[in-house]
Amino acid sequence: MNNMNRRFSLVLAGVLGAVNILSQPVLAESGTKVHKPDNRTLLTIPYQDRENLLHVMRGNITKLGEMIDAMADDDFKRVAKIANKMSFNKKKGKGLARRGNPAFIAMGVHFHGLDTLAVKKAAETKDRKATLHAMSKMVSSCVACHATYRVMEWPDNKTYKRPKPLPLHLPPGVTVRD
Repeated sequence: MNNMNRRFSLVLAGVLGAVNILSQPVLAESGTKVHKPDNRTLLTIPYQDRENLLHVMRGNITKLGEMIDAMADDDFKRVAKIANKMSFNKKKGKGLARRGNPAFIAMGVHFHGLDTLAVKKAAETKDRKATLHAMSKMVSSCVACHATYRVMEWPDNKTYKRPKPLPLHLPPGVTVRD
């Protein structure tokens, strides 16, 4: 493993470690766990939709890991291919529209429409630095969305009804794949 890949792996391990630490409950002076109130917006969608959304997001994380592996091997073609799979398509459009929350929809369109396209375009130029920056922005979009929204309420509330779908407003240059 060359120095660039070793540094990238160390940075990735550090980021993942920090995320793990920051997600743990805070300990009070007495040593008991203190849970901060969760002020994120609850997406009030049916239970099955929530399970599907969680499945999709876990898939996005898996694909991001695959992109990181590809970058470690300087396999820009594979990075572009994975980014293209994550890009906006009709199925993602329908899934986002039925969530019924305009800001959540906008974040999803940004991630699947703009961020993935930026990674793909950067990878096609074989510019390592630009590709890593685009991947970093993609991760920032994930973090912003997860900091804003939550999809589960405890205990699991399975009574929500599906909201009416909202129209998608795509930014210039974002196309919908079949």
